[in-house]
Amino acid sequence: MPILADEERVDRAERFCANLGIEVRHGGDRAFYTPTSDFVQMPEFQRFYDGVSYYAVLLHECGHASGAKHRLDRDLSGRFGSEAYAMEECVVELLSALICGDLSLSVKPRADHASYIAS
Repeated sequence: MPILADEERVDRAERFCANLGIEVRHGGDRAFYTPTSDFVQMPEFQRFYDGVSYYAVLLHECGHASGAKHRLDRDLSGRFGSEAYAMEECVVELLSALICGDLSLSVKPRADHASYIAS
């Protein structure tokens, strides 16, 4: 398991994510958004291979949170394999990529990017 140093944190990305006003909890080994409780769960920063990967995942999950009824009110009811789920994954992957680009964070493509698109 990697041990990522806090020096890998990116101030502009930290500020951007904090200003979203979305609750982010840390711990465990999975990243996800919970619509019923409206929070993002993330593994600890140190568990990622690099800071950019952490922010790409955080922005992906915050993208799901942007769809909450009291935010943009997207349909978050789709289950894995459904058309609604695939559309939501495409929306948040694009959102994450665009914001990373705006924050000058260079994200390397990962194998799971292809699986989101394939679904």
